[in-house]
Amino acid sequence: MKNISSRNYLNSMRVHFLPFVVWIGTIVVIVTLFSHRSSRYEILGVAQGPVHQIAATCDGRLNQIKVELFDEVKQGDVVVVINSVLDNERPRPEIDAELAIIKAQMAYLAAQSKEARMTYAAQVKDRAVDLFAAGRPFANNVSDSKLRVLELTAAIEQDKLLLDELNLDIKKLIYSGALDANDIALLDLQKMQTQKGNIAKRIEQNQEILQSDQKNLDEAVEREAKFKDVGGEPGFAEADQAAEEALQKETEVLARQMDEVLVRLDSVKKREAVELRAPFDGVVSLVQHDTGEAVLAGDPILTITKKTPDNIVAYATERQAGRVRENMKVQLVDRNSTPSLIVDSQVVYVGPTVEQMPARLWRRANMPQWGRPILIEIPSGLKLLPGAMVGIKGI
Repeated sequence: MKNISSRNYLNSMRVHFLPFVVWIGTIVVIVTLFSHRSSRYEILGVAQGPVHQIAATCDGRLNQIKVELFDEVKQGDVVVVINSVLDNERPRPEIDAELAIIKAQMAYLAAQSKEARMTYAAQVKDRAVDLFAAGRPFANNVSDSKLRVLELTAAIEQDKLLLDELNLDIKKLIYSGALDANDIALLDLQKMQTQKGNIAKRIEQNQEILQSDQKNLDEAVEREAKFKDVGGEPGFAEADQAAEEALQKETEVLARQMDEVLVRLDSVKKREAVELRAPFDGVVSLVQHDTGEAVLAGDPILTITKKTPDNIVAYATERQAGRVRENMKVQLVDRNSTPSLIVDSQVVYVGPTVEQMPARLWRRANMPQWGRPILIEIPSGLKLLPGAMVGIKGI
């Protein structure tokens, strides 16, 4: 068996290993080139989120800025409070004092009215007692006259019933034929006729008396009515009524004044603390004023930037602008990921005019560039920071 030296063995290994190394290197180069080619893009865009400037809605003074630079805020959070009450307006303590004075005056008038009403009520009660005592004889006279009329009416009606019964008995006696054979029956008839005459005469007399009593009753009722007309119903005297109406008018004037003061007070309360709120979740990216400073309507106070961008703004060159359209499919290349992440998206807006690009998108720092602005939707799978540069393919 032939022996192989160590040197010859190593040379043999080099000869066999070298092609393997070359093959591996070729694969790496191909993969790198393919990756580089796939990550190439036509233009660059900038990821941007909504930026909202909180501005004063009225002239006033900053009562409070509740956030600081780089603070996170939630949608609806109060970030600024403005006092829009002007220096030449009456301050709230003075209006409160004016309202307290009006309330005290109204309370005093109410107490006066209550006391007067109690006095009036006592006077009315006393007057009612006096009127009742003075009218008692008239009422008694009417009552007695009514009683006599009722008694006579009842007596007359009772006699009329007796008279009807006698007439019926006489007719029965006559139709029975007892008068022809019996003298006693004749005597009974005479008695009944005599009794009938007496009752008829009594009815006539009582009717005459009833007419007289009815006349007396009518006169008594008339006298009582005249007394009531002269005496009147118990109530407020004219002077008392006038005093009550004066108090009522004063109270109404004070009530109107109080309504006006309450309106002014409500206006001052609302304008003492005009709240400005965050329009969305975000971060305070700029604060331009301090608490206590005076501001005019429209003055910017602070800026809130959304933490996550909603879209990418890019600029198509004149050569590209003609073929860019809304809903056009494009690809986004995340330049900050390794390897580069490529996702599908689409154009959501195309600007109507050509504008100057932001300086950071110029190819050369000292050479401005122009393009047609386009907005591209950021798909949910792509996580970007505001301001991140993104490559765009397919334009």
